[in-house]
Amino acid sequence: VSEENGVIHKVLNPPIVSSALFGLQFWKARSPVYVCEGQWDVMALHSLTSKIKLKQPINIIGVPGTTNFPQKYLSYLSGVDVYILFDNDAAGLTGQDKLIATISNEGVVPRSIHSMSWPAHYDTGFDIRDLVHNGVL
Repeated sequence: VSEENGVIHKVLNPPIVSSALFGLQFWKARSPVYVCEGQWDVMALHSLTSKIKLKQPINIIGVPGTTNFPQKYLSYLSGVDVYILFDNDAAGLTGQDKLIATISNEGVVPRSIHSMSWPAHYDTGFDIRDLVHNGVL
């Protein structure tokens, strides 16, 4: 959602996006997984990682909303390092807590699990795309 000259612009997802993980087509088995909030953060992180030399391949996937990690894909998180990079807002914090609980409750056993702790000086709603766009990452 953005506002320009008093006009509010909102990007809406088609129905298929709400039941899938964005970026799954590039999946690399046994590689760390970075779970972003939405496709825009995935594209920003892909843009950044394509410019740097990584020691190992990584997976960057986007969920269609913070509380919508499709259950059929939970097994992809087994045995790998998982990094949850949701937005700096109430929905992001709630979503990351819910995903961690879901992983635990469903018996999925990642190698490790990490979640983003946003510094207090970042504005509410700040996200991975903002970090990349502003040159922080």
